[in-house]
Amino acid sequence: MTALVAVICLVSAAAVVVFTWRGEAKLKVFHAGSLTAPMRDFIDAFAEIKPGVTVENEVSGSVAAIRKVTELNRTADVVMVADYKLILEMMMPEYADFCLVFASNSMVLAYTDNSKLSGEINVDNWWEILLSDGVKVGFSNPNDDPCG
Repeated sequence: MTALVAVICLVSAAAVVVFTWRGEAKLKVFHAGSLTAPMRDFIDAFAEIKPGVTVENEVSGSVAAIRKVTELNRTADVVMVADYKLILEMMMPEYADFCLVFASNSMVLAYTDNSKLSGEINVDNWWEILLSDGVKVGFSNPNDDPCG
């Protein structure tokens, strides 16, 4: 909930700036797919406090969200990614003046009872299990979405 409040404050401030600078009542947000659920909550809450501002959000991987600005020359009022370091590395100082960390999460190792060696994996040997013959690992394209 604290993260949601922080996001609402951040984007509310951005909306005031957007309205003042452009004379429009739109807030353009590029965000990582992992932020889709909080963004839905944000849009609902934001509509109550800024009913005249339309939030236009585009979902993609974190790197893809940044590249919309840095390579495709698209304009966003807010870019929200899964790893704040991407903003520091890929956007600052040319495309972003500041970066706020508003939330954090954890990565998990998920498997089922049917997964190879599922009966043997534990907190101490998980990395060995992942390196074992016949174990398959799936992940997203790290160039588009480094946190999957």
